[in-house]
Order: sequence, then C-alpha cells, then structure tokens
Amino acid sequence: MTAHSALAIVLALIGAACYAVGAALQHQQAAATTPAGRLRPRLLLELARRPRWLAGIVANGAGAALHVTALSLAPLALVQPVGVMTIAFAVPAGALLRGRRQRGGELVGAGVVTAGLALLMTTIRAPHAAPALSFLDAEPVAGMLAALLGVATLVVRRMTGPARTIVLATAAGISFGVTSALMRPLAHAVAAGGIAAIASWLTLATLTVAAGGLLMEQSAYQTGRLGLAVAVVTVVDPIAAVVGGAVLLHQPAHLASRAVAVVAGAFVVAGVALLSRRFPHGFDHAAVRGLPAGSGGAHGLRILIGADTYLPHVNGAAYFTHRLAHGLAARGHEVHVCAPSADGDARVEMDGAVYVHRVRSMRAPFVRDFRVASPLYAGADVSHVIGDVRPDVVHVQNHFLVGRRLCRVAGRRGLPLVATNHFMPENLLPYLPLPTKVARLLTILAWHDVARVFRPATAITTPTPTAARLVAASGIGKRIEAVSCGIDLRRFRERPAASRTGGRKRILFVGRLDAEKHIEDVVDALPAIREKVDAEFVVAGKGNLREPLERRAAARGVAAHVRFLGFVPDADLPALYSSADVFCMPGTAELQSLVTLEAMATGRPVVAADAMALPHLCQHGRNGFLHEPRDVDELGRHVASILADDDLRRRMGAESLAIASGHEQSRTLQRFEEIYGEVTGYAVSHAHSPQQVAA
Repeated sequence: MTAHSALAIVLALIGAACYAVGAALQHQQAAATTPAGRLRPRLLLELARRPRWLAGIVANGAGAALHVTALSLAPLALVQPVGVMTIAFAVPAGALLRGRRQRGGELVGAGVVTAGLALLMTTIRAPHAAPALSFLDAEPVAGMLAALLGVATLVVRRMTGPARTIVLATAAGISFGVTSALMRPLAHAVAAGGIAAIASWLTLATLTVAAGGLLMEQSAYQTGRLGLAVAVVTVVDPIAAVVGGAVLLHQPAHLASRAVAVVAGAFVVAGVALLSRRFPHGFDHAAVRGLPAGSGGAHGLRILIGADTYLPHVNGAAYFTHRLAHGLAARGHEVHVCAPSADGDARVEMDGAVYVHRVRSMRAPFVRDFRVASPLYAGADVSHVIGDVRPDVVHVQNHFLVGRRLCRVAGRRGLPLVATNHFMPENLLPYLPLPTKVARLLTILAWHDVARVFRPATAITTPTPTAARLVAASGIGKRIEAVSCGIDLRRFRERPAASRTGGRKRILFVGRLDAEKHIEDVVDALPAIREKVDAEFVVAGKGNLREPLERRAAARGVAAHVRFLGFVPDADLPALYSSADVFCMPGTAELQSLVTLEAMATGRPVVAADAMALPHLCQHGRNGFLHEPRDVDELGRHVASILADDDLRRRMGAESLAIASGHEQSRTLQRFEEIYGEVTGYAVSHAHSPQQVAA
C-alpha cells in the first residue's frame, strides 16, 4: 500500500466519524419536526434555524472535506469501504448525545451491517483512472434526481414504520453515491484548473444532487430510526457511487468473488432487519431545553401526560388532552404527551410548545381511521419514554395500553401518578356483537379492570360527579374527584345566529358518527319536526356510520334537509356552533360531552338524552330539555318547541351561558396544578387557592 493510499484510509476513517456525529445531531433535530417522513423542501429551511442541526451540517462538512481529500489520493473502491464505519460510529454517538445507555440490539445490528458492507466493498474492483466527464455525461443526473424525488414522494405516502425509513434512506443513499462519483472529477478539475474550476456546471450538478440527498436523508431521520436510516444510507451510498462511476465516469467495476458478495449481502440484510426492529429514538430534554433532569421548567413541573387517543384522532378525550397539555405549557410547565402514532411509526414531534412522544401503533379492530398502541411494543416504548423524559409527575387519561403501561411503570418506580378516566365500556360494546348478558358481564369486568390499573395512582379524577360514581363503584377504594374538562370561554362565546333563507332553523350535532351517539334518532325525528317548523339537521364529524345515516335520511324522505360536513377543524367550531338554533346530543355514553358544553358556551339551548352525565349540563326546562334515551317522539317534540318559540330559545340560550361559565378552562388548569403539587410536594409558583370546579 502506498503512502497516499494509507493517508486516504486515515482521512476516510476520520471523515466517517465526523459523518456519524453529524448524523446523530441532525437526527435529533429532524425527528422533532412534523409532519414526519414527507418530502418537503421547506423542511431544510425549518431545520436551518436550529443551532444543533447546523452543528451537524458543520460535522458533515468536515467529513465531506476529508472524504473528498481521500478520494483525490486513492481509488473510489479503496476509499468507499472505509465509509461503512459511519454506521458503527453513528449508533453509539446517538446514544451518547442523548445521555442514555446503548442498547445491545442496536450495537449488534450496526456491527453486522458494518461487517457485511466492508466485506462487500472488498469484492468490488474499479480502475484508478483519472476521470473525464462532459456536460452530456451529467444529463442523466438531473433526470435521475427528479425521478427519485417523484418515486419517493409517491411511495412514502402509503408506507409506515421501517419501510418508510428504508425508502427515504435508499433515495438519499443513491443521491449521495452519485455525489461521491461526481466529487472525484470535480477534485481533479480543481487540481488541474485551480480554484476557478469550482465555478462550473460540474459544481452545480454536484451541489444539486447533494441537496436532494440531504432532503431525503432528513425526511428519513424524521421517522425516528437513526440506526436504520444511517445503515441504509451507508449501504446504498457506496454501491451507488461505484455504479455512478461506471455510468458517468466510464470506470466499470466488477466483483472479485460473487460468493463473497452473496455472504456479505446476507450480513447487510440481517443487520438492517435488526435495526428495523429496535426503538432507538430517545428524547434529549436537557439538550433541547437546557434543563437538568427532573427539575421541571424554570417555574413549573416536568409533566408526562399519557393518552391512548390524541390529535389527529377526533374525540372528546383527544381534544381535552390536547387543550390540557397546551394550557399547562402556557402556564410555565414542561409538558410531554405519550400517545399512539398516527401512522404506525415511533418518533418525537413538536406540537407547539408540547413534546409528543409517539409510540408504535396498529389499526384498531372494528374501527376505521383509528390507531391504538401496538401490544407487542407498548411496554418497551412507554418505558423508553419515561426513561427519556424523567418526569416529575405522570398524568394518564385512560387505562388502555399507553395508560396501563404508564401506571405500571410509574407505580414500580414510585413516580407521582394522577389518573383521569374518560372511559366507558358502552363506547366499545356496540362494536362487539355479543349477547346482552355477556355484554353486561364484560361491562362489570371492564370497570374492575379500571380499578386495578388505576390502583397505583395517588389522585384520581373524572370530568363529572356521575363519572366519579361509576369509578367509585368499581371498587377502587379511593376518593374520586370531579374536575370538569373545561373550555376556553374566550373562544366559545355567544354570537348571533346566522340568518338563513326563508327563516329555516338549524339543528346541530357535533361529534363522532358512531353507534353510541344515536344520531339516527334525530334523523328519524326530523320529519315530525319539519311538520311544525322549517328545519334542517347539520352533522359535523366523521365516523363509521356516515353512509348508513345518509341512507336513513333518504329513506325518511329528509335527505335534502340533512347535511354532513365531515371533519370540522377545532378553530372553526365556535362559528359552527353559533350558526345553530339548537344543539342535539342523543348519545347515551357521555362522561361529560365537551361538544355540548361548547355549544352551551356559545349561547345555544340543548336537547339531550337523560343519560349518564348529560343532565349535569342540560338542565331540563332551564337551558334545554332532556328526553328519554332512544325516544324519538319525545326528542322531536322538544326540538320543535324550542325552534318554534324565539323567546324560549333566547331564554334557554342565556341559561346555557350561565351554566357554561362555571367550566372555564383556567379553573381546570389551576385545579390540576394544585393536584400535581399535592402529589409531588412541589410548590407551583402561580397556583391560587383551591376553588370548586363546577360539574
């Protein structure tokens, strides 16, 4: 080996270490951006505002400079295999930056990939001739990059989990490999023509391909798998570089031994499979916020909220958790949410000032467009989140997989634990075709399961006294406090109803289009209502029953008077409520019903089923009417009486405002702050004296 070759290997080795540090820094920042795994050119602009990501660029730049220098000293086939050490360095570098222990499976996977790729590169032979590259030779580069971006964009839309990471990283590796192939003639051009040779079409082509690769690499990092992303890029990069050298530089390569190449390929595939199975993504709160572990924010606590449903899921519990998290963050606390991923892949996202730790998920059985935590990975994923965040207090919102695991881990580690129940078995039983007696038995068992899971909690809350009685009846043996979910009365306030052609009145329902909501009762009542007053029924929300409801409206002869709006964003809800003359909630499984409370806060009278917690909000004869559950005739009479009497409607609307005023969100946030202080002993600096939260 010549002195130049030896120096090239040393430089390439140091360059691999620089690349590894750069990858770990960039992954840490890219994984905290949303939406994840999509090819968005704006992503690079967003990341460019983050100092730690720019530090990663500097480290990568140093690695690239060393790599270019090594390529100018030795053949591509000699320098490129040394680059496989990037994966061996990147996995421990990522763990070191996050301050966590390295997991054995990651090291094994990285080691197997490194060994396999190094073996594969030793079988590739390429000539060491000075390259000559014309402008026409580079034409395929632009076409290839455009095709890569197009294919990757289309493919990743339908992929989740490791597959998405692999596709994006493969595209990035091809771009980087071609960049390496272009760097060699560029280095020779600079050596022959001096620094002026940099201002050439070859430099532009090289930078364009490199920028495309960088975009795809950062999109791969967003999916949260550092080891897998770096492994795939490191595997594809040298192969693409050799192929690029053969196509663009007319330097054909061949395999010294096909048998050795097959063995090496098997090693690479096995290593990538190992890295695909891991959950290597941790959260570095100290690096991001500059806070010592367990100290909370400058004036508050570090709170971990566990939720089995969170936006973009659309339901009351998801909205409450979202508003609770953001409300607490606005009051000076550092807030983390642990919830199922919306696409199956684990990652950490930034939702405004809230850190959302997405755990691996799967599609929920019997329910479309809903995902739950994966039973195979929930335990490990939730444990990693608790270990990474190190919260002062844990607050779970239910007792399903995420809440169950958090309760178990918090109890085992002695962490202060608050539990809030938003669950009712009646929300699930309609999807299980079971005999009545079996369903009743399952209901009893489900409530006992709630009690068992919540047993480690120091404090337990529910949205209403009715919900508290249900949990208490489960035999949990602890005091249950009713704390309203609360709403922001600054957003939901009284506005005049919009005038409509012919004075038509509007009945409104907002919520999931699912069985326990009994929306069909309003559809069935609409013909009788329309005999007394010109009215339409507007339904906002999505769910499994839209098509059956549309068919039902057609069968009742009121299809022209029933409108389905689909999902309505939270920001548009106040205006929607204000457009209604009466709000209907015929559901029979409401532990509070945020949508009913929001409608009341806009001054709307309410007609609701006399079931569960709805009587706490709809007080019969005061701000609306209660009807016997599933009694369509009674429901229709009450709705028609409100729509036909303007004075009654105004009076009941005013009473709705008065009742809703007792559910101001700031009171809810204050009470939860006080509860956190009680279970942790932490004096929340801006907590006020306890006040009774209206139920």
